[in-house]
Amino acid sequence: MRQIIKKKKIVDPDAKVDLFSIIFSSFFFSGYFPTISGTIGSLASLVIFFFGIFFIPYVLMILITVTFFTGIITSKNMIKRYG
Repeated sequence: MRQIIKKKKIVDPDAKVDLFSIIFSSFFFSGYFPTISGTIGSLASLVIFFFGIFFIPYVLMILITVTFFTGIITSKNMIKRYG
């Protein structure tokens, strides 16, 4: 039987990662699926995109900018622990 959630290899066990970084960097844990994690993440983002607020260009630009910079910060935390 296959695992539903894949385990990440820990490079530095002393590096601490906060829960927000894990949730944001893996897009609500969709990055932990064993085989098609990218596809699952894309489908999850597609579902969220179809909320009406994302069709307003200014809101979309702000959300993209905030998500981009938050992703940089949370990715640094994840890289310290998982490489």
